[in-house]
Amino acid sequence: GKIIRQEMDTNYDGKTDVWKFYENEKLARIERSSKNNGRVDVWEYYEGGKLDRIGYDSTGSGRVDRWERGPEEQPDNQAAPAPSAAPAPGAAAPTPGTAAAAPGTAAPAPAAKKAAPTVKPESSGK
Repeated sequence: GKIIRQEMDTNYDGKTDVWKFYENEKLARIERSSKNNGRVDVWEYYEGGKLDRIGYDSTGSGRVDRWERGPEEQPDNQAAPAPSAAPAPGAAAPTPGTAAAAPGTAAPAPAAKKAAPTVKPESSGK
């Protein structure tokens, strides 16, 4: 069958806190309970597989009271912004994806990976 909804317990408390909804096997919407109380207070809408907009309920009414647009993509012909600080002459630049260590100190250890959240797939039965 086709997946139409997934329910996830991302903090392992036994309660669903993320719901993913699919249309034609593509992610259409994610609803989140950011306060982990089982009440949806964040809605993410996807268009063409990309995040389009996010709605927030900051009052607990169960309705969106603030919207944000999804992140804008940079056109291919624009260069990425330059880093804010260049390494000192003679200093090696940090490897992308790692944090730079202060001189005379060891580099920080990589963050521990968490186990995947519990997922309950639901199919349409087709």
